[in-house]
Amino acid sequence: MSFKCKINEAMENYRITPGEVGTAKADTFEVSKSASMASIFSRDSVFPGEYQRLLISGCVMMSNTRMEINSNIGFAYQAEGSILISGLGMGMILRALLTKEAVTDITVLEKNPDVIKLVGPNFKDDDRVTIIEADAFEWKPPKGKKWDYIWHDIWVDICTDNLKEITKLKRKFGKRCVHEQQAWMESRLRYIRQQDKKRRW
Repeated sequence: MSFKCKINEAMENYRITPGEVGTAKADTFEVSKSASMASIFSRDSVFPGEYQRLLISGCVMMSNTRMEINSNIGFAYQAEGSILISGLGMGMILRALLTKEAVTDITVLEKNPDVIKLVGPNFKDDDRVTIIEADAFEWKPPKGKKWDYIWHDIWVDICTDNLKEITKLKRKFGKRCVHEQQAWMESRLRYIRQQDKKRRW
């Protein structure tokens, strides 16, 4: 099986135990055929079926729909070596990266302790993973530490307002990254902003 197939399989089959810890909750939800048909007219189509989601204080932070998988999988294909991730979420991209032998270590920054308690135990048996309770904007990396690849995914909505924070994070960790930094939905957001500027003219 190719590494891309392994990553796809890891993301599609990844599940966390439903439960609730403080503000964090993992549960399942179902997408009906009618709801799925409505979604095919958008870029973020979702097929009928049962999915999982992570909620923070009742707000959906992420899910394991195909749209979510597609928005993470490119980085999972590319990254190797030492990796830094801002945002634990459900741990879906983390699980995918751990299928790669070329991944030596992964540091995850997550500011919500309840998310760490809920999701973190899924990775306790892999010594390549270090989960740190910290805000990515405020955390101070160890002196001299660099990562081969860095992924930022801390946003709930697909909104061009996120670009300001994306730029801030990429500048902060720019000298700490050997190869490439990426952020969730960044390319799409920059395209949307570009189109908005054209419409103004």
